[in-house]
Parts: sequence; C-alpha cells; structure tokens
Amino acid sequence: MSDGSCDTATSLQTRRDPICEWTVRRRLAEANLKSYRPANGPKLERHHKVARLRYAFEHTEWGEDEWGRVMFSDESRFKLYNHVKCTNDQENVLHKYISEKGSHTGEVL
Repeated sequence: MSDGSCDTATSLQTRRDPICEWTVRRRLAEANLKSYRPANGPKLERHHKVARLRYAFEHTEWGEDEWGRVMFSDESRFKLYNHVKCTNDQENVLHKYISEKGSHTGEVL
C-alpha cells in the first residue's frame, strides 16, 4: 500500500484491533473502490484559484440552457470520428459497414 494508506492503517491499529492490509484491500474491492494516481500538471497558483472561484460565483444563476452551450476543456483529446475501440475480429466485421467515401476525416479537437 502507499505511504498514506500505511499511515491510515497505523492509526486504525492504535485505536482498534490490528488489521491486515489484505483485509482492507478486499473490503475496498468489495465496495468497488479503486485507487487512482493524482493528476499531474502545473500547480495552481493563488491567482488561478481566485479566478476559478470568481467564475463560479459569476455563473451560479446559470441554467441548463446556458451551461449547454459551454464546452469544458480538460486538455483531453476527443476524436470526433472512428472512435470505436474493438478487437481485431470485431474490427474486421465493422469495416464492411464503414463507407470509405465520406467527408469524415477523423479530426481531433
């Protein structure tokens, strides 16, 4: 387990009966909880946080119509066409249904 989870396990052991790392892992899996790595990227500076908070306050009254016209960019790439992921067998079957002629270029935003 990571250092943070060891700290948690240690604090739990001091308050209760000893626990096993694998019991914790099993219980998390039973609850369908998974671990994730923290997002990497530049750290937000104070002026970034202030700007985000100001934006949130300025738009608290917006409804679905206004938010429906907003595109959020989280720096992820979105493929507009040909976004089906499949195995080779599935891909061979799908190719006979895909037209080679067409204006779709597979552009990426």
